[in-house]
Amino acid sequence: IILDEESRQELLRRYYEMHPLPPSGWVLKAHHVTLNMGKVYQEEGRCQVHPNILGALCRVSVTSVLYKADGIEAVGVGILCETGQRVICMNGKPHITIAHRADVKPKTANDYPGSWLRARSALYPQCLTGRIEEVK
Repeated sequence: IILDEESRQELLRRYYEMHPLPPSGWVLKAHHVTLNMGKVYQEEGRCQVHPNILGALCRVSVTSVLYKADGIEAVGVGILCETGQRVICMNGKPHITIAHRADVKPKTANDYPGSWLRARSALYPQCLTGRIEEVK
């Protein structure tokens, strides 16, 4: 789900109101939710993502915050798709990587399954928007 620019800026603003800015040399991201759907659809006998879901508008809300993770900042998200279809995701925790050290891969947030704290909805964005796009 590629966030629109307004949502990206809102996420960064709200996140860094509560957290210190990343150190120099970190890579700022906060532009997408990775949805690895390939294996799920293959297991269901499909070889590709359902065509109606590609291009669909999604509302994304911050539900949790990654903590005690070395070299990476991320927020966990909930997703509601305008098509009403369930968004299937192979990732253990759908999330948006906010920033990471240059020597740390953005997908490292997946390596911390027990390091997510529930986010207080009043403090984090609840109405981010983006579209599902296939990125290879």
